[in-house]
Amino acid sequence: MDELLAQYGMKLIAGAGVLLFLLIVVAVMRSRARSKKRVDEIRQWAFRNGFEFIEGPMPGRSLADTKLMTGADASTITRSGRVTLFDLRQTSGTGADSSTRVGSAALFQMEHSLPAFQFMAATAQGSDSLQGQMIGKLMAGAKALAAERGESNKGILMFENRPGFFVHTDDMERTKRIFSDDRLSFFDDKVGWSIAADGSWLIASKIELVAAEHYDELLHTAQSIHDHFFHSSS
Repeated sequence: MDELLAQYGMKLIAGAGVLLFLLIVVAVMRSRARSKKRVDEIRQWAFRNGFEFIEGPMPGRSLADTKLMTGADASTITRSGRVTLFDLRQTSGTGADSSTRVGSAALFQMEHSLPAFQFMAATAQGSDSLQGQMIGKLMAGAKALAAERGESNKGILMFENRPGFFVHTDDMERTKRIFSDDRLSFFDDKVGWSIAADGSWLIASKIELVAAEHYDELLHTAQSIHDHFFHSSS
């Protein structure tokens, strides 16, 4: 009896393994099909709107020779004039400390040079909200930990009335003028966006890939970010 149970048990395990393998294959095939469909829809969007389309992938520095593209690859690229929309895949760090982010991005070559900065809007909640207070405490703790380790907090710009907004910069004075208190409300509906500048290059990216049906909205929001910094720096 024990031998019979062991025999059937091995068959069940083998069958379950085959089934799991088939499920993984089906999931991968469906994912690839969805990805191909999205690329085809974005290609059609590009042609309808007079954009050049390049499927890629290609090194990010082929689009812009800037440190903003370090470790980056670009694919599903649509461009027209000074704006380029693309899927960004960027890896930072090495080995166990490396991390990769993937999302839709917009790249602009600005008419004016900007100070080098990196901005992220985690939440637009004010310091009087529970979420704002929690983020404020987390950031205060992170700064205190960095100080204990002898790491510098120089270059980190925070905002009392927007604790969920963060800026890192090597040019504090110029960056403060761009992110002055009277300009912060512009970013209240940009939660989930990160924005970075280096000289004449500006890149605005989301934390996820945008579906083709939302590309008009992606372009509109990205263009509004460009216009905001254009007027802030001119």
